[in-house]
Amino acid sequence: MRIAIPIFDGFTALDAVGPYEVLRMLPEADVVFTAAGVSSGIDMALRLAELTAGRTAAEAFQLAIEYDPQPPFDAGSYAKAPQAAKDYLAVRSSSATNRR
Repeated sequence: MRIAIPIFDGFTALDAVGPYEVLRMLPEADVVFTAAGVSSGIDMALRLAELTAGRTAAEAFQLAIEYDPQPPFDAGSYAKAPQAAKDYLAVRSSSATNRR
């Protein structure tokens, strides 16, 4: 089983390579952390705070910055997104690729 961290239309590209497992938004490997984007960066910082100062400290930091992510839509993963959103993205992704 291959491991993947999809970005945008990565699922379509990954389908060609066979079965894969999707990792969490904040991948950790020993001492290497990666994050891309504002929310992911905050998640990473909170995880690092938990590892260095403990869960209570990390929760206090989260409270201090009032970080309570509640996306307006439940389409944040390919598995949950409505088919119409997937189709919309597919059309625009292919047209953007064709313009290059």
